Amino acid sequence: MTTALLALEGVTAGYDDDVLRGVSLDVDGGELVGVLGPNGCGKTTLVRVASGSVTPTSGRVVLDGRDVSTLSPKDVARVVAVLPQDTGRVFPLTAFETVFLGRHPWHPAFAFESDDDLAAARTALDEVDGLHLAERDLFTLSGGEPQRMLLARALCQG
Repeated sequence: MTTALLALEGVTAGYDDDVLRGVSLDVDGGELVGVLGPNGCGKTTLVRVASGSVTPTSGRVVLDGRDVSTLSPKDVARVVAVLPQDTGRVFPLTAFETVFLGRHPWHPAFAFESDDDLAAARTALDEVDGLHLAERDLFTLSGGEPQRMLLARALCQG
């Protein structure tokens, strides 16, 4: 039994073909890990498997001591935040609303936001130097600003 916050144990996964074969990895809390490689080598698949959104064909993913396949998406989201490479700006949300979505895993259905939730979103925006963008529509942000808002959303998620 591993004590790592996140562990991949002999993971094989892919879509048409298995791009990951027998991958094992331990990540401790607070540890920063980078994954480098050429296009198509499995970096995104690795992140998707580790976050529980793709099920491995063999092996297992352990998150905080529990097999990720036994956890609800909400439980996984309380521990894992993924910052996608594509911002996927689809809905007309402000930067603050986008960041505030990070609080979703902590809310029961139909609950209103608390003062602590609002403070967490403001703190996350401040951490990425984005408070001045809070009321701007995400569609009006340029360059790396939407990516900073997604980073703030991941931070807001806790």
